[in-house]
Amino acid sequence: MNKNNLSRNQMYDSFVEFRRLTGRKNTYCALCNLFNFINFCNKNYKEEHLSLQMINEWCKKRETEKVSSYNKRIYLIRSFLYYLKTSGYFKIEISQFPQFLSKEKSDCELQKNIPCWEKNIPYETLGKQLFSKPSRDELYRKYVEYRKVSGLKVSKSALKNLTTFANACNRNYKESHLTQHMTDTWCAKRENELPSSRNTRISLICRFLDFLRKRNYIDFVNPSYLPNEKTGHRVPHEFTEEELCKFFKACDNIESKYKIRKFERIRRIIVPVIFRLLYSSGIRTCEARDLRRCDVNLETGVVNIVISKTYSEHIIVLHDSMRELLVRYDMAIENIMPDRTVFFPNIHDKPFSNHWLNDNFNQMWYRYNKVYAIPYDFRHGYAIKNINRWITKEDTDCFVSDQFLALSRSMGHDSIVNTLYYYSFVPSFGKILKDFCEESYNNIVQELDYDEEYE
Repeated sequence: MNKNNLSRNQMYDSFVEFRRLTGRKNTYCALCNLFNFINFCNKNYKEEHLSLQMINEWCKKRETEKVSSYNKRIYLIRSFLYYLKTSGYFKIEISQFPQFLSKEKSDCELQKNIPCWEKNIPYETLGKQLFSKPSRDELYRKYVEYRKVSGLKVSKSALKNLTTFANACNRNYKESHLTQHMTDTWCAKRENELPSSRNTRISLICRFLDFLRKRNYIDFVNPSYLPNEKTGHRVPHEFTEEELCKFFKACDNIESKYKIRKFERIRRIIVPVIFRLLYSSGIRTCEARDLRRCDVNLETGVVNIVISKTYSEHIIVLHDSMRELLVRYDMAIENIMPDRTVFFPNIHDKPFSNHWLNDNFNQMWYRYNKVYAIPYDFRHGYAIKNINRWITKEDTDCFVSDQFLALSRSMGHDSIVNTLYYYSFVPSFGKILKDFCEESYNNIVQELDYDEEYE
């Protein structure tokens, strides 16, 4: 969806969803003024898009309206506009926002209840109320809470680098506020550190700073990423039919000394299925492990990927053979784990760890194969096999955008640039594409930095 072409109603729906995810009330009373504003625009303007004229017209102070009533009426409109501005949905300067009017003394209580980040003036004085600047610890807690609400991981391992950064600041600096000097010092490349390792170490810090900047808690910039070494990207293993047959044969014939124990019975049922799902759908390993039962529709074969490496929900549609396998699996695992919530549960009805998945993959893979491979290679193989199937001499110039966009969305990529990375592994596709549409080829295929992360 093009951010610049959203209608007013789509902007409203997006803002309501944002409030829901961040724990704010979405009752009619809470959204009354914004709802009235959208209805006013729909009634008086034929065009579907939002304009500054509409905002100014609705936000004029009415003749008999008190200052406190006016400020209360435009308060949510300002929050709405600030969200649209920071999300890139609507280009508007802060100076063009409807402005609060000087308040009567009796209106002080309203000012106290206005979240400073929504007013876009977090640390300035409004009237006689002065907002204090949050401490580092408070900002850290806000970000952790945001990750919880957004469905992102908040485990110790997921927040390891951010916690280390916070502890280093508390240990080395007396001031309680976050500064550019603190982030630059901690994020500087260390003596024996590789550029790729340093970039991984600061990635969560950059997300943390992005979160703070969007809410106007800070005004300084992120540390820049370093160019990776030429050998930084591992070439994914290309599976052969023979290797796959041997691997899945090992999965179907797991040897164990503890066949009657519950955890081993679960393992023997899950291992053959979860790796076939990774191979046939191209989803990330973390998405398969964290899959919930309610997200899988076994009748239609539609799977909602809700929990991912980022907050980027997407949908995949299973092949009929994979859907039928999952139906049989669901019946089998139900006998052991009735009323489970996780689709691939451990004995405590919790998702398996990444270590468990890698360990079982290695046991099955190296029983018959010797070359190095990892579970994430299934995802690369899925993309490459799909691209290879498109190599025909008919309508080559037409399917590129449609097929690539569909593949990008099904793989959960935030940008099609990430999907273009797979061109480098399909040289024959590039040659055919160049022969048929060289002009667009030169615009699309270029040297790209790939930001897909292994789990």
